[in-house]
Amino acid sequence: MRIIVLLLILTQTAFGVVFEYEKLNLKNDWKNIKEKKLEIKKEDIYKFGIVAGGTFLLDSLLKKGVKEVNNSLLDSYTELVNPLGGPFAGVILLSTYGTGLILNDEKLSGTSFTAIESVIVAGTATGILKHVFGRGRPEINKEENDDPYKFKPFGTLSNSDHDSLPSGHSAIAWAMVTPFAEQYSRYLYILPASVSFARIYKNRHWTSDVLVGAGIGFLTGYTFTKWHNENIEFYGNSIKIKF
Repeated sequence: MRIIVLLLILTQTAFGVVFEYEKLNLKNDWKNIKEKKLEIKKEDIYKFGIVAGGTFLLDSLLKKGVKEVNNSLLDSYTELVNPLGGPFAGVILLSTYGTGLILNDEKLSGTSFTAIESVIVAGTATGILKHVFGRGRPEINKEENDDPYKFKPFGTLSNSDHDSLPSGHSAIAWAMVTPFAEQYSRYLYILPASVSFARIYKNRHWTSDVLVGAGIGFLTGYTFTKWHNENIEFYGNSIKIKF
């Protein structure tokens, strides 16, 4: 996350200006955070919590179910999409942000900035929660890897095998893609959904880990998108700032 911030600063320095879009939105984001403003209804968050809790109870069965669908095609596909939730996400976002600046496509650069902001927040949140929960990954112990309830709270700094909940790849993928899906096409949600599946398929996470990570990523991406759209209107390749 620190690398993304540094490269973002360097990118803006190279262009010689700090853009009004970023300044306006950072100011309003901070205000909205202090006011605890959400763009998703609390009832929907509660419903999601119930679903995630139910999935938590079914993690072992779901893992066995995924094992039964293993095949070479899914092996290749999950290997292809998995990097979208890792450091490669930063490369993609900085590339789209820079491209938007070069082409004077303010919608692209603005959406990219929203996604960068979302990824930083989602990544920070998942990092903290991983440390708090200390949940064991499915692969940590061949004799006990069907037990999804191995926890070592606050133990991730000394043992990376216990940083399963929530899935960072899932959170980052959803945080990155959600702003683009909301601004361009919701078919793009196929990408973070594929990353989430890949993390289960590759036996790196329990299903509930991935679901919670997806929830964090979607919440941040969707919320920042809605916050920014309150002050910005897109017209083709240009934007209009509303006051």
